This record gives sequence, C-alpha cells and structure tokens, in this order.
Amino acid sequence: TTGLDFGDSLHLSLGVKNIGDLAASNLRARVTSPSAYITMTDTSEVYPDLAAGQAEVVPNGFAFRVSDTIPDNITVRFNVTARNPDSSWNSHFSLTSRAPGLKIQSLAIYDTSGGNHNHRFDPGETDDVAVTVSNTGEFPCPAVSVLLSSDSPFLTILSDSAFAGTINPSQQAVLHYTVHVSNSAPTSAGVDLNLSATSGKYKRHAVFHEIIGMLVEDWETDTFLKFPWSSGGGAVWYLSNVNPFEGTWCVKSGTIYDSQNTQLWVPYYSGAEDSISFYYKTSTELGYDFLKFYVDNVLQGQWSGETPWSRAAFDVPAGNHIFKWIYQKDLAESQGQDRVWLDFIVFPVPFVPVIGGVKDDTICAGMTCSLHATVQQYDSLRWSTNGDGSFSDPQIASPVYTPGSEDIIKGRVKLELSAFNQYGLNVKDMTLLIAGIPVAVISVFPGDTVCHWQNIRLSADTTNAYSYLWTPGDFPLDTIYIDTTLAGGLGTKLFRLKVTNYAGCYRTDSVWLTFKYCVGIQDRPMEFSVNIFPNPTKGDFTVDIFSLSMETIVISIEDLLQNKVFEEKNVMVSGAMRKSYNFANLPSGIYILKIFRNDGTVSRKLIIDR
Repeated sequence: TTGLDFGDSLHLSLGVKNIGDLAASNLRARVTSPSAYITMTDTSEVYPDLAAGQAEVVPNGFAFRVSDTIPDNITVRFNVTARNPDSSWNSHFSLTSRAPGLKIQSLAIYDTSGGNHNHRFDPGETDDVAVTVSNTGEFPCPAVSVLLSSDSPFLTILSDSAFAGTINPSQQAVLHYTVHVSNSAPTSAGVDLNLSATSGKYKRHAVFHEIIGMLVEDWETDTFLKFPWSSGGGAVWYLSNVNPFEGTWCVKSGTIYDSQNTQLWVPYYSGAEDSISFYYKTSTELGYDFLKFYVDNVLQGQWSGETPWSRAAFDVPAGNHIFKWIYQKDLAESQGQDRVWLDFIVFPVPFVPVIGGVKDDTICAGMTCSLHATVQQYDSLRWSTNGDGSFSDPQIASPVYTPGSEDIIKGRVKLELSAFNQYGLNVKDMTLLIAGIPVAVISVFPGDTVCHWQNIRLSADTTNAYSYLWTPGDFPLDTIYIDTTLAGGLGTKLFRLKVTNYAGCYRTDSVWLTFKYCVGIQDRPMEFSVNIFPNPTKGDFTVDIFSLSMETIVISIEDLLQNKVFEEKNVMVSGAMRKSYNFANLPSGIYILKIFRNDGTVSRKLIIDR
C-alpha cells in the first residue's frame, strides 16, 4: 500500500535484501509502529535464506489495522527489525494517512431581524449564529452534526443542534442556530461559544470568544464621566433632557456667536477596524452654520439647517483616535435655535486586554508548569483551571501551576487566563499535557550469568515509553541480545538502559552481565527453560524457549477448563528459540501454555487482559 486509509485492515509485503557478502540464514523480520492510530495484527515473518546480494519479498507477510479516527495527511512511522541468531538490523519506513478532514471553520453573528445590524450580541436581541464547517480531507464526511453550547448566563440557545449531512472533500456547509441575549447582560461581557462537530467517529471542538453589547455614550448617567470627554472653543457643551433621541438625556452645543465655534471631543482606542455611529439634530442657518464631525482632525461629514434626529456612521481603523464634534458659525446671521444636538454614540469595538504567551505545553508527572503570559491594557486578571491543581498566584500573568492528582490521572488539564479592563475582557486558554513517567526496568533471560557460547536477552518495560537507548552499543530498541562479541569477551560488564517518553521525561536502569567459559558439568546451564513476555498481555506475546540439546516439542494453550484453544506440533528447538503469537480473538482470562517434551511437560500461566 502507498497510503493509510482510515478504518482499513491492510496487509504489508516487505522486501528484504542481503547487501552483505555472506549468506543470511534463519532470518526473522518484525514490524512495529509507535503510532496510536496503528494496531499491528501480524508483526513477525520468517524469510528464506538469502545469498549475498539476494532479495526476497514475503507477500502479505505482515498485517495491521488503521484507526477509524486517524487524522488526514499525517505521516506514520513503521520500525523494522530483522534478526538471525548472529546479528540484527534496523530500518524504518513511513506512510501517509488519508481520511475525512472535518474542520470548524468560522462563526458569524447576524442580528438583522430585530437587532441593530452590528454583527455582535446585544442585550435583548435574538440573533442568528452561522457556523461554517468544512472538509479538508480526502474522503467525504458523512452525517455531519454540530452542537452549539455556552456556559454564559446571558445567552439562551433556542436551537442548539444542526445537521449538514455529507460534506464532500473541499466543500463546506453553513449551519444556523438561534441565540437569545438576556436583557440584563452587561455591556462588554465576554461569552464563550463552544462547538462540537461529529462525523462518524471523528469529533472536532472549537471555542469562539464574543463580547456582548455595544459601547455606547447616551449620557444616561447624567454626566460626562463615562468617557474622558473634553469641551471647549467659544463655549462648552451641555447636558439636555429636552427631546433626546432616546432615553432621558442628550447633549447640546453651547451658546456661541458669529465666527465662533464650540467643540466636544473624546480620545478612544479602537480595538479593530470598525465604525462609529451617532444620532444628530441641527437647527442652524442652512448652508452656513454647520455641525462638523472629525476623526483625527480629518473632516468626515457636516450638516446644517433644520435636521430631525438622523443617524450618521463612518469607518474607523484600529488604533488611537480623537473623535471631535464642532458647531461652527459663519461671519453673520443666525437661524432656528442656533443649536446642534448629539445622542446615542456607538463607538467601535473596544480595545480589550491583549494576551500573549498562552500556549499549549507538556510537562512530566510530578513537575510544575511555569506559565509565561504577557498581558497589556488590563485592570485585573485571573487564572482558572478545570482540574484540581493550584496556582502560586492566580492574579499575576506568570504564576506556577502545580497539577493535582486528578490532573495527573487524566493526563491533561485546561488552564484559562481572563484579563479585564473598563471596556471588556479577553480570554485565552491552553491545554497542559501531563506525561506519565516511563518505566525503566530491565528483564534478563535466561540469566545475568551464562556460558561463553550463549546470549542474553535484555527487554525493557514499554509502559509510557517512546524511545530506548542501550549502552554500550547505542541500541534504540526495546529488546536486545548480548553475546560475548557485544560484551567484549569473557567477564562482567555493565549495560545501561535509558527510557524516554514523548515529552522527554526519562528513567534509567542498569544490569551487570557475566559471560564465563564453561568446561565442566557444574557449568552447564539449565537444560530447558520457557519464558513468556509480556505477561499479562492484550493478546500479542512472545515465547522464548531454551533447550540445551536438540529436541522436538509440542506447544499447546488451554483454558482453565482444559479446553485446547491452540496447538503447534513438531516444533524443533536447539538452543534459544523465539515464537511470537497473536491471540486478539481470545477473551480475557487465564490460560495455561504447555510444552510437551519427551522428558515431561512444562507449564506456564498466560494472562490475557484487555
């Protein structure tokens, strides 16, 4: 195969070539993969003897299953180990996955029905939330459904689920939800919209942060204190409760005379490219005495004459600005009330706090995590967790988080930083992965002291392991075989093991091995031995058999009711031999592995535990 299609059960034909100048005999190859998306169902194959330069392929010699949740277009590594009684060789190859690519693309708010058309949540509105879902993979996404939820007390989701059917590759679908905003929702309150998309066994999650409410100056506080207003020129502006556009209060221009002006201005930081809108009313000399509006001293619009309450809106780029309203009179004459009024100014999206440095991280179990957030333009901040750990100080940007026992058991925890200022809040979250410490325990077979003509198998515990390093020799395998050549001859030598997990956490172990010259009866090793590993097993295990002399045996497996579930006859053994089995079809339980010899029967307990 050249690709890994999700959910497939595949056979692998692996070619082996002897590039040496001597024949290779009794060759056995083993294929494994560290990927969680691959399950090997046939990992071992025996190859015929290879002459120098000869190549052989065993058709469908190996088999594996591809997870039906594997992501699209990821590279999966396979490790190959080939051995004969004298040597071992290591190699690897990679394949690319092909699968559906379910993705939550974007979220938009439409408040065109009963709202103020600003594409944001506002108190009292019932809005349409549109979610775009796409398929970036190579296979269709069938039966796509998306659930919308929120923990905000200010939002009521009236329709929380939507179905898109099948989304073909490179296509997208737009799903709609109805959301009501509470009348009591405070201005600039932050809310999280959580989306969970499902297609078959594929699941995707996304969180969108939104702010409720417009930032409005309507002078209903009966003051100029809500924003840093300034007023000047020939006269200042005043509050007025006579015929406002809405509510009780508006503002009106001060009393000025020919060739004078009265000004009202406010500094403001726009957090994004947006717009400013306001309502105005004029009673002035038409074409001569004007209400003028400026952004950063650039005239945007002007109005004169008898104008009832009318709305004006202008685009505003992100950044610092000065918004200024001026009533300017010409050289002579006055008409009407010689006044202008303003009400209900809707400012651009506010400059909420800026948060940086909050990103996913990984630590080893038993360690703390030093957080390195940066926060600007904030009045206060707060860290929170969905786990049971604690912060050294949750009200500073860069505290130290100590995971709790539940965090460690789950292997992950979500940390969230909320920063607040007078205009609103910003929220950033991160996932902290907590990697289990690997186990470094060496298993020795048949023993740590053997005769000069024997070899010793060293095996590492694979719990939480990602990579291995044996020294001397720098072998990157979970199991190695040591003879006098690798040990440097007769005598005693120390072999070390370093086991590392995916997060770089490691543990070490070591063992002293002794090779001695055997000449007498007292030096003879055990005549026959059997070892099963791993045990307990999920169904995939290896049996190591050692016989001092050549003999023919029968290998049998029985359940506790003595029902025979497996038998292999006429097995020839001389010296050390390894047999690999996969019994994924057997139910969990205790079984008895029996070796029938001419001299009797050897039994070992086998535990299958899923």
